[in-house]
Amino acid sequence: MDNELKKTVTAMVERGSKVEDVITFLHSSGCTITESIKTIMEHFSMRLAEAKPLVASQPCWKDVIAAANVLHEETLNELKKQER
Repeated sequence: MDNELKKTVTAMVERGSKVEDVITFLHSSGCTITESIKTIMEHFSMRLAEAKPLVASQPCWKDVIAAANVLHEETLNELKKQER
């Protein structure tokens, strides 16, 4: 994430923006979900266990989460097949 984006997020947090609004901003700015999680952890003093589900639950990330869930299920199914 570039410095201008970091400055904007810092300003949003200092103005009292809700975490959900910052997540939406990060998404619309082209950040990856991983970058968004890291940024939320840093700016809102959250642990990974708090930030990850919060970011993942936002509507702007639903397509990414759906695709990741499909990949996860396919991977598990393949691993189960190999165990047989």
